[in-house]
Amino acid sequence: MQPKSYDIDEIIKCLEQAPHPVLRISYEHEFLFGNIASQDLFALWKSGISEVFQKTMDKVIASGQPETREISVEQFVYTLSFFPVPDDRVVNIYATDITELTQAKDAAEAATEAKSRFLANMSHEIRTPMNGIIGTASLLRGTDLNETQKEYTKTIVQSGETLLHIVNEILDFSKIETGKLSLFIEPFGLHACLENLGALFAPLAFEKGLGFKMVQAPELPQFVTGDEGRITQTLSNLISNAVKFTDCGNVNILVTVENISAQSVDLIFSVIDTGPGVPEDKQDDIFSAFTQLDSSSVRKVGGTGLGLSLCQSFVEMMGGCIKLESTEGQGSTFSFDVSLPLPSAVEVKKIQEAVEIDPDVKFGNKVLVAEDVKANQFVIMSMLKELGCHADLAVNGEQVVELVKQNSYDFIFMDCHMPVMDGYEATVSIRAFDKSIPIIALTANVLKEDRDQCFSCGMNDFITKPLRKEDLFHVLKKWNARLCGEDFDGGGREYSELQETMADVSLDEDVFSGLYESFGGQARTVIELTLEEASVFVENIEEGLESNQADIIAVKAHSLKSITKQIGALKLSCFARELEVVGKSGVLENAKNIFAALQSEFFLVKEIVEQKIR
Repeated sequence: MQPKSYDIDEIIKCLEQAPHPVLRISYEHEFLFGNIASQDLFALWKSGISEVFQKTMDKVIASGQPETREISVEQFVYTLSFFPVPDDRVVNIYATDITELTQAKDAAEAATEAKSRFLANMSHEIRTPMNGIIGTASLLRGTDLNETQKEYTKTIVQSGETLLHIVNEILDFSKIETGKLSLFIEPFGLHACLENLGALFAPLAFEKGLGFKMVQAPELPQFVTGDEGRITQTLSNLISNAVKFTDCGNVNILVTVENISAQSVDLIFSVIDTGPGVPEDKQDDIFSAFTQLDSSSVRKVGGTGLGLSLCQSFVEMMGGCIKLESTEGQGSTFSFDVSLPLPSAVEVKKIQEAVEIDPDVKFGNKVLVAEDVKANQFVIMSMLKELGCHADLAVNGEQVVELVKQNSYDFIFMDCHMPVMDGYEATVSIRAFDKSIPIIALTANVLKEDRDQCFSCGMNDFITKPLRKEDLFHVLKKWNARLCGEDFDGGGREYSELQETMADVSLDEDVFSGLYESFGGQARTVIELTLEEASVFVENIEEGLESNQADIIAVKAHSLKSITKQIGALKLSCFARELEVVGKSGVLENAKNIFAALQSEFFLVKEIVEQKIR
């Protein structure tokens, strides 16, 4: 059967009735044809997007190849397909109105963002009172209780800590969904990282009567470059699951080298257990968020069902792949691969040396210290004296500027948050008449944006509180070398994009004992002065809450954050940080809840510290 032939008028009628816009434009940009559906698009072309049309047409005319692009104008969004017809010297344009589709996509993305924001907000709201509950229960455990009461308070604390772990997983998940979770890449000791994990989980496995073994390939490099925190978190989740779900047998961790070169190493981490295994019909969904194998396992071991989903996200962010091999009734093997660069010899030396202090080195510099908190003043002035420096003290930015005008200093150690004039403004003022003197920031804030703010106002370097003598030694050695025209790149902690997270430790024993190493017989004075000032700052914050003075809350919380971190009161410092953020925002709706938790933690820390120094 021969197809029926149509004349040109009939074809035009078909095009006229087409539901999507069809345009025909000459090589000379003359409008030749447009169907009824193209009227709105033609009007837009005339009023605002003719330049886009012309550029795209010129491109397809020159190449002779069709091209599709998306164009937004006013409230409309179109997908346009340009097809050149060289023989007729015309370009046919076929358009699809995707405005509604785009609006639906935007609405879906907004809903996801709102959901993640809700998760983050709710996690924060839950975490704050939970810290208060844990702190109060911890205080209660330190009182005279009978055995039954001790068991009750122990259960409260353990349950609270479990809930905090769940909340932190939800926070990580919400960050991943909104694309706000980033990696922190730096050289680190892989052997030490694995040893720490083994030391953490071996006792838990042995307590259940399980065998526990960590096997490392002989050629495994001691140092690598990557996100140690996310690698540790991934392994911790996998090992924790293996120990929780395995009732008899073994949990083994295997670290193998798939490939190694002078620049990088390809690693495979495997966690092998003899637990119940994962049914075959459940394995495809095991890495999905909020997935649990069955309700009985939820009742037995708990959890959010987020752990494995987070593991997959972390591994994929690092460019790797995670997989499961499991036979029901025989056990499971979770493994993931990552390719990690190898650090340079200089970077390895940094890690190994950890900035050992040479007791014979005395710098002899004349320095200016800008610090308004007495405990911090005592710490840094004492450290500088031990390192052979002669230091003057200023308690606000205005004093700093005047002292720099009147005296000659080798360096300035500048606290960022001070009364009258802060460190940022003082630095700007100094740079107006002295562009050469090295200014080193002293601050309890360690995020990338804080570091960038220091550098943008004219500071040269950055030390975080709690201040370590090693850090001070490092920065003095570095800047003395630069003053002498030498290049120095050794030791010290790197501060780019450190992430402050809620600490689970009321008193860090390493930091606290380090005070005695740094100050010897004066350590008790540092500690007592810190507790005394902390008590005043807590009272100041409470007064700020009663009078709704957000600025007072922010300033005093910042000072409290700094001095409590100095003695190792990490959880208290984190509460102070939260109040500082709330104070800066000016929205005090949740401030009283945070303060209740902070006050409870302060009393706990005070009791712990006073017992230690008696």
